[in-house]
Amino acid sequence: ALYPHMVELCTLQDRKNLASVYHRGAQLVTVLTTPVLMLLVFFAEGVLYMWSGDPGLAKNTAPILSVLVIGTFLNGLMYLPYHLQIAHGWTGLTIKTNIVAVIVIIPAIFWMVPRYGGLGAAWVWVTLNLGYILISIHFMHRRLLAEEKWRWYSADVLFPVAGAITVNLFAMQLQPANFQYRSHWFIFLLLTGILSLASSAVLANRIRPYLTTITGRLLKGQFP
Repeated sequence: ALYPHMVELCTLQDRKNLASVYHRGAQLVTVLTTPVLMLLVFFAEGVLYMWSGDPGLAKNTAPILSVLVIGTFLNGLMYLPYHLQIAHGWTGLTIKTNIVAVIVIIPAIFWMVPRYGGLGAAWVWVTLNLGYILISIHFMHRRLLAEEKWRWYSADVLFPVAGAITVNLFAMQLQPANFQYRSHWFIFLLLTGILSLASSAVLANRIRPYLTTITGRLLKGQFP
C-alpha cells in the first residue's frame, strides 16, 4: 500500500509527506524484520534445534544461517529506498548497481566457495548487501530526499536495531543451558522475539505513536 501512495506524492511533488511515508515505511520494515534477525544471529543453534530436534544439525548449520540472515536483512532494508526510486521513475541507479554487483559477486563466489565453503558464499551475500546500504543509499539520497539520508540511517535503522540487540544480549544470559527440551527453546525464543519487537517499535519514532494508540485502546477494551 505504501508504493502507490509514494507515487501519488511524487506526482504532487509533496516532499514533506513523501519523506514522512518513506521513513514510516522504512521503520516498519526494520521493526518487523529485526526480531527475526536477532533470533537467528544470537540463537541460531537454538532455533534450528527447536525446528529439527537434531543438536548435530543445529551446530553444523547455525554459522551459515547466522551470516545468511544478516545479508538478507540488509537486503530487506533496501525495500523502501528501492520503491522511492521507482516512484520517481528512476531505474538507472538500480540497473547500474546490479551490473556492478554481478561483475563483483560471481568472481567472489568462485574464489570464496572453494576456500571457505558455504560460509564463504554467505559472507559474499553479506558484503554485496552491505554495499547496497553504504554505497547505493548514498547515491540515491544525493538525488532524492537528500536531507533525509542520515535520518534513514539513524532513526529508521540504527535505533530500532539497537533496541533489539540490547534485548538479545540480555537474553543470552537466560537461554536454556542445553539442547534437551525443544519446548524450553520455543518458550525462550517466543518471549525474546516479542520483547525484541516491542523494543524496536518503541525506539522507532514513527511507529511508536501507533503502538501507543493501540496499547491505549487495548487497555480500555477498545480493540482495533
